[in-house]
Amino acid sequence: MSFGRALEQPDLVATRDAVGGGIRWRSALILVLGNVALFGAGIALTYVPKVSLAGLALTIPAAALLTFVILFSDSHDIRTAITGSFVVLYLGLVSASFNRNASRMFEQEGSLLSELLTSFNALMLTIIGFYFGGKAIEEAAGRIAVAREGQGGGATPPPGGQA
Repeated sequence: MSFGRALEQPDLVATRDAVGGGIRWRSALILVLGNVALFGAGIALTYVPKVSLAGLALTIPAAALLTFVILFSDSHDIRTAITGSFVVLYLGLVSASFNRNASRMFEQEGSLLSELLTSFNALMLTIIGFYFGGKAIEEAAGRIAVAREGQGGGATPPPGGQA
């Protein structure tokens, strides 16, 4: 499939229908309700004395995994699925910092959680930059291919105009 034909088709976005552009409610509800249930369970487990932060440590990656599976099964776009799952993971990590015990660990200089958050900030910037940069390059390449097909589809002559 050429880039030109790919641009003629509507862009597939996760939980959106490619034909009409409507929302796929089943996938959207599984995604939202599943993540809310997992985050809620993680927060509730922080109040269990022997579990504490281990509940969040289990449910936050589970929410990211659920997000990856739903987004990838809907759009078949690995870039969207990875970016979405890392955003959920990042938001879970940030929201966990509101927990009194976790916030103490975040504040301790040199602690694993502090280093994790610092590294994760840089990772998120890289992933989001790759997501939007890749989409922009893909779209630009598609537009160039469409323009070349409109001109007869021939190869671009070398500088100087001689073949």
